[in-house]
Amino acid sequence: MVPEVSIIMPVFNNESELPRSIGSIFKQNFQNFELICVNDGSTDNTEKVLADLCNQDSRILIKNVSNGGAAHARNIGLSMAKGQYIYFMDSDDQIDKNLLSENIPLLKENEADCLIFSHYELINDKKIFHPLGVNRISVLNCSQFIQNFTTIFNDSIFNSFYPFNKIYTKEFLDKYAIRFPDKIFGEDMEFSYHVYEKINKIILNPSPYYYYIKRNNSVSAQFVMNQARLLDEIETARTMIQLLNNTWNLDTNWGYSYAIWAIYHYTRQNFIAEDVIDKIHPFLNWSIFRHLSSKAKVQFILIKALFNRKLKDKK
Repeated sequence: MVPEVSIIMPVFNNESELPRSIGSIFKQNFQNFELICVNDGSTDNTEKVLADLCNQDSRILIKNVSNGGAAHARNIGLSMAKGQYIYFMDSDDQIDKNLLSENIPLLKENEADCLIFSHYELINDKKIFHPLGVNRISVLNCSQFIQNFTTIFNDSIFNSFYPFNKIYTKEFLDKYAIRFPDKIFGEDMEFSYHVYEKINKIILNPSPYYYYIKRNNSVSAQFVMNQARLLDEIETARTMIQLLNNTWNLDTNWGYSYAIWAIYHYTRQNFIAEDVIDKIHPFLNWSIFRHLSSKAKVQFILIKALFNRKLKDKK
């Protein structure tokens, strides 16, 4: 039987959490799916754990590849996917048993390109609810989605680009050749914003179905803003500004503030090199100050004060 849904999971050195994460998938009330696990060059026992799980259920497909990052792994998964619907999940998180059974019918009935739902963030023993800015299931066309964009995501940049709180139709992704960019950082946001650029109809479900688990020893908790990441994040900020401010003409500070966030954390952790100055200089001109959020304005001033001699406005 051809699977109706393809769940794509990039995996890297996560042997301890895989049984719990994959276990939540196989508790789904909706059973017609395939799980594509792309082992991204793991050096622990991840490959063996996946093989053992695969022996227990034939719906698990495993692809072992050299380490290339989550974006590369997700694109490989997409090339293997046979399902009509695509869902991306991280290998250390968990999903609600009703995720597929309650959302796939909505996509079918409304013939939508994408569905977005709320999620929880778990930090140690603390559970934080991240709701969408709607109080009922809503079906929006492109114009409605654009008009209410920042409200939909509760003015949270990060809620807008997570891949784990969205289900896509494969036909839509293939039609516009939407894939993750070949980069290590900011790939989720660029992928999501390319989706938004082409969207025709989208469904918003305020119910939470995902548990985004943060641990002190997780990769996401080990925050490092090195030069490679900074340049990736700057490029991502440009993508946001191009779509939100230039194409959609929205009065939002998201792209500019995201750039300042990246620059601020880079300057706190590194000595800024001359070649980097040219890349970040356009975001350190006082002309963009009015576009920034309150927090980004403070970060902007601190950056300017710290590197007043090097970061001068070009005439």
